Amino acid sequence: MLRRDIKLFSKCIISGIAIFLVLAVLFGVIAAVASDAAEKAYTPVKVAVVDCDDSLYSRITVNVIKNLGYISELLEMRRIVTDDPESLFGEGYSAVIVLPKGYLDDIVSAENTGGTVLVSSRLGAQREIVASVARFGEAMLAAGQNGTFCGLFLIRDHGLSSEVRRAYLDEVNLTLVNEAFSAHGKYVTEEVLDYEGTGLDSDAYYVSVWLSFLMMMSAICFIPLYTRDLNQPMLRRLRSCGLTRLGFWSWKLILSLIFRILFVTAAIFAAAHFGVAVINFEAVCLVILFSAYVTLSSCVLTVASRDGITVNLLLSAGGLIACGGIVPRRLLPDILLRIGDLSPFGVAKSLLSTALGAPVSASASLLAFVYAAASVIILYLKTERTMLGKLS
Repeated sequence: MLRRDIKLFSKCIISGIAIFLVLAVLFGVIAAVASDAAEKAYTPVKVAVVDCDDSLYSRITVNVIKNLGYISELLEMRRIVTDDPESLFGEGYSAVIVLPKGYLDDIVSAENTGGTVLVSSRLGAQREIVASVARFGEAMLAAGQNGTFCGLFLIRDHGLSSEVRRAYLDEVNLTLVNEAFSAHGKYVTEEVLDYEGTGLDSDAYYVSVWLSFLMMMSAICFIPLYTRDLNQPMLRRLRSCGLTRLGFWSWKLILSLIFRILFVTAAIFAAAHFGVAVINFEAVCLVILFSAYVTLSSCVLTVASRDGITVNLLLSAGGLIACGGIVPRRLLPDILLRIGDLSPFGVAKSLLSTALGAPVSASASLLAFVYAAASVIILYLKTERTMLGKLS
């Protein structure tokens, strides 16, 4: 039986490679289109900085902001000298930050100072981005200024000389400038939140969804392996030779399981290379568990249906849509997401998500056990009834 299963498996692999190549090209085109659309979906806001003092500090500030990736993706900032800031809106700028004459002297001498942020009415929802950046900068400036004021109050209360006051202001303002330019690295911690409560970032989540879809769809490659010998004459002959139901299915499942383990492991290593996944012993064990679940469930879906293609395609494509593999999860109704997560495809996706670093889902683990047990029972009954001739 092993020799025959290997022969059938080798034929399946040849057709499977062709199918996988077609799917890989298709997925590559979809990913490229989606990536291009995502890049075009948001254009950085063009912001002009008009420094009426024409100071070195504004030039340094603009250069620093340009080199901060997390801001440069949102704002395209340039320093411009003009006497008519509002005219810049006609040149394509959406916001203008005006630093008034004498603002540096006010800051250095610890006087209250202020600038103006002009925002175009056409900016729409992006207006909040500019306003948020302006408020953040204003809060940092206010914090520094208040600290300076406290020191001046102490100097005044103790009757210290103007030389002490000047030395204090020079030292404090120099410290504030240095701290401002290193604030992001020292005081701001970047944290990437999980994608829509999935426990993964968006890249890892889409890897789990599409890889699950690919592995579920791979069942169509193994249809001859699963069904070629599943007929009454062959089963009776094999049984007369002493082959049990376990012996009939064992190598068919093991061979397709090995294929999935190797494929998924290679995909996880590729994802780890791009920083999407982490390879460790636990992840490898979960990959094996995921592959075993997909192998068993897809085998049952194949042998329990007429052609093996329609049901696998419907459940895989339906699960892909319901789990947010095509339309973002936030745009799908909660009831559809719930159905998708409870489906055989959703359970497979949850198992693979755990391998990629998501928390263990108790409900997904329980459903995986239930679906696996049901698959074993269905395989047993299908083999028995086919042998007895009760099913065509």
